[in-house]
Amino acid sequence: MTASVRGRRGGKVAVQTELPTSVLSNFENEWWAGNVRMTDLSGMLLGAHLCHAALMSVVPGAFIVQEVARYQPGVSLPDQGMIFMPHLAALGVGIGAGGEVVDTYPFFVIGVLHFFIAAVCCAAGLFHTFRGEADLNDAPDESYAAAFRYEWDNFESLSTIIGHHLVFISVACLIFAVNAAYGTGMYDINTDTVHQISPNLNPVTLWATFSDLPPTVGAVLEWQQSTTWKT
Repeated sequence: MTASVRGRRGGKVAVQTELPTSVLSNFENEWWAGNVRMTDLSGMLLGAHLCHAALMSVVPGAFIVQEVARYQPGVSLPDQGMIFMPHLAALGVGIGAGGEVVDTYPFFVIGVLHFFIAAVCCAAGLFHTFRGEADLNDAPDESYAAAFRYEWDNFESLSTIIGHHLVFISVACLIFAVNAAYGTGMYDINTDTVHQISPNLNPVTLWATFSDLPPTVGAVLEWQQSTTWKT
C-alpha cells in the first residue's frame, strides 16, 4: 500500500509516494502499522493526534446527548444504563438535593460543546494531514509551527512540545478545580447535597497527600504544626 504525503519545499508541494518506515521497528508501510509510520513526519503525526482528539471528543458528546434523549425521570441513572451522566452529576451538573436530576439542559449543553471541540480538532487534523507540511522542519522559520519541529535527540524541541501539553492539561485541571470551589460545586455522597468545595492549601496537608501518606499521619502532622504555631 502506498500513500501520498504532502510537504512544502521552496514554496512548492512535493509528493512522496511512500511513507518512511521507523528505524525502531520492522513494520511495513501498511495502514495497521499506526503512527509508527509517522515517526519522522511531525506534521502528519500532529494531524493524526488532532484527529484522535476529535474522535475522543465526539464519542462522549454523542453518548451524553443520547443519554439525555432517553433519560427517564424517577429512575436512577445506573438503572437506566447511563455511563456519562452519572460522572457529570458527580461534578454537580444538573442535580439538586438528594442527588436528584433537576435539569437535563446542562448535560445537553456539555454534549454539544464536545461536538464543537471535535469539529475544531478535526478541521485542524485534516489541515495538517492534507494541506500542511508533512514535516514541520519544512515550515517557515517565522511561523508558529516552527516552534514544534521535533527531533528525537533535541532536548529543547521536545521540551517545548511537552511543555505545551502540560500547560493545556493544567488549564483543564484548573477549570475543574475553580468550578468545584467557586462554581457549581460537587455532589457530596455523605450529605446528598451539592456544595462548593473549600480548598485546603495547608502545605503540610498537601505534602502528606502528594507523599501518599496515610490520612492519620497527615492529620497528626497538621495538628503538630498548628500546635507549634499557637505556641
